[in-house]
Amino acid sequence: MKGWIIYDRCDAEKNGWFIEQISENGRKYGIDFRLVLTEDFDENEMSDNLRLPEIAIVRSRHHEMSSLL
Repeated sequence: MKGWIIYDRCDAEKNGWFIEQISENGRKYGIDFRLVLTEDFDENEMSDNLRLPEIAIVRSRHHEMSSLL
């Protein structure tokens, strides 16, 4: 299963430990999490359903990210 952890860059730097914990625990359940930064987000990923995650943890302050998913 594919998953995204979505953060703003500045918050990802502060929360590296938490991101690692989510990733480690996800692997125990067969979830491969990938960090996606809002600043680097490519809306084209949203148009290609093959690349969408099956699960997303949105830790960004930008509610638009949740709406796009």
